[in-house]
Formats: sequence, structure tokens, C-alpha cells
Amino acid sequence: MRIVAEHVYDCDPEDFWAHHLDEESRRAKEVGGCGAVSFRVLSKERRGGEWIVRSELVEAPDLPAPVRKIFGGTIRAEELLRWEEGASIATFEHTPETLPDRVRMSGRLRVEPSGEGRCRVVMEAEVRVNVFGVASILERLLARELPLRQEKAMRWFNANLGSG
Repeated sequence: MRIVAEHVYDCDPEDFWAHHLDEESRRAKEVGGCGAVSFRVLSKERRGGEWIVRSELVEAPDLPAPVRKIFGGTIRAEELLRWEEGASIATFEHTPETLPDRVRMSGRLRVEPSGEGRCRVVMEAEVRVNVFGVASILERLLARELPLRQEKAMRWFNANLGSG
């Protein structure tokens, strides 16, 4: 299943990437803006001009009972983000701690100038769920919640870090 969310941030692309790659800014956005339980960077390295960031995100979403029975009250996932310095696109993979071989989300963030100190951020995600009995429930939930989460992130960023 493909999920696309597009939002305008009140900053230029360079500032977006600087904040997105900064652990404190990202933690503030994930926890304060999106309601995550916790966010932390596990490793951050630069190979040539490429940044590779492994992060851990813990969330406590309001899940339907069948999904909560499998995943519990919180979902812990690892994100692997790759961004080539100066590029407009980063790729990501989210892997949950529970059933990592059956639930995958990967995609890319595209950040383009939008004029007047703003940028357009497009998240394109591909979600694959292979869990008997809850795959369609989880996919529908993600299709609804992921764009809402991206909107919360944008609203928090614009209110707290944006230039406008």
C-alpha cells in the first residue's frame, strides 16, 4: 500500500534537513509535536557526503483490539534514514520490534523549495503488512494516521521552529 502526504514548512530546505537530522530538534518534534512516547538517535554517521541515521521511536497509538493484542500498548520501531548532503530526497525504512519480518514501511522524503523561505515536504511511504487477520486493519489505520502524523509534525515545526 502506498501512502503520500504533502505539507509546506516555514523554512528553506537546508533548515528542514538541519532540524530533521538534529537529535534534539527531532525529539522535540516527535514527542512534543506528534505525541510519541520517546525518540532517540541510536547512531549517526557520515560516509563521504551521505548521512546515515538510525533512530528508535516509541509510540502508544490508539489501536484496534486485534492489533493491540499483537503489538501491545506501545510500538517500538527503528528508523534507518539515508540522506546525501545537499540532495532533495532522503530514504527511510521503519522496522517495528514486533513482527519485523511481517510489517515494513519504507519510502522517501522529498523536500523542495516553495518560495519565500518555505519548502514543500512530500512523504511517500510503501507499507507492507503480512499478518493474518489484521493486515487490512493495520494498513487502513496507517493510511489514515500517517498523513495526520505528518500534519502534526508540520504544524509543530511551523509553530516552534519555522521562520514564518
